[in-house]
Amino acid sequence: MEQEFVAAARFVKEYLEKTERPEMGKRSTAGFRWRHMLRVLNNARIIGKAEGADMDVLEMAVLLHDVAKLDPRSETTHHAVLGSEVAERYLRQAGLPSDYSHKVVEAVRYHAYDTYKDDLSLETLVLKDSDRLDEVGALGVIWVGIHAGRIGMDYRGCFGRAARDLHSLQELHLYTETGREMFTKRLKIMNEFWLQVEEELTGESLEPYSDF
Repeated sequence: MEQEFVAAARFVKEYLEKTERPEMGKRSTAGFRWRHMLRVLNNARIIGKAEGADMDVLEMAVLLHDVAKLDPRSETTHHAVLGSEVAERYLRQAGLPSDYSHKVVEAVRYHAYDTYKDDLSLETLVLKDSDRLDEVGALGVIWVGIHAGRIGMDYRGCFGRAARDLHSLQELHLYTETGREMFTKRLKIMNEFWLQVEEELTGESLEPYSDF
């Protein structure tokens, strides 16, 4: 399947490049989405192997999962739904078996946190976990800093944003045991970092100057 994976990856990269909208920010560039996909793929390979997923289905689904993320039509149609349609056409044109393609398309269709149905396949659940994990950990810390710098936040404002993000992450639901283990490890990294930030910010409240 390596040849098929490489062909799909090339298709995805070209599709992202055709639909990117850099004027809307870094997250809307082909390069950003491509690197996100690779990180999700790394997560998926770890989780999928540990959980006994069909790695051929999983690899293809990860490659295609955000193919329509930058497509202007995603403003009115969920990118996962639109992406599943793009994926279905691509897989059909590539001549891949229909039963295999159906499994891949379903994973793309339901990979997002706000898309769900009962009885999702293991491969879909692994993809969902792998995608969500890209928001958690050291890279999550970096992203808060990037966002804070872009809108002119100071240290305390950045910390406040991080505290809200951490609260939201506590509610994050993952579907696989391996995914939950990775989440716990990465969340610990974030908590420890922001606790250290909180400690260092106490220097801004020294008496008798705190009311100045």
